[in-house]
Amino acid sequence: MTEYLEREWVCLYHESYLQVLGQEIYHGHKIIRDKHDTIRWEAFPVREQAIMDQFGASDLNELFSEGATKNNPLIRELYRCIGYSLSGYWEVFYWNRNNDDVDDWPAIMAKLPVDLDGL
Repeated sequence: MTEYLEREWVCLYHESYLQVLGQEIYHGHKIIRDKHDTIRWEAFPVREQAIMDQFGASDLNELFSEGATKNNPLIRELYRCIGYSLSGYWEVFYWNRNNDDVDDWPAIMAKLPVDLDGL
């Protein structure tokens, strides 16, 4: 059974979640706990495919080999629409071992329009 979680509660659950949700404030993408007790973004397969089509890529490897960056807001939206776990999302986008440009994200995010309604 899928359970929707409040962002405030998720922030208290783990330090990395606080880091993610403390910066991912420009959208209202919902967070769920799945049947395996994993905390993740709610998946939206139709939007996921639309983003992949927009980039002309068939998978994530192709997407990044074509020059996509982890600080592209659309790439981050793609990972949310995939239904990525919050811990995996942190590893991909907020851990400096996986994102050399992680320190550039706050300035990019500050320029984004806020959409708290989500998908």
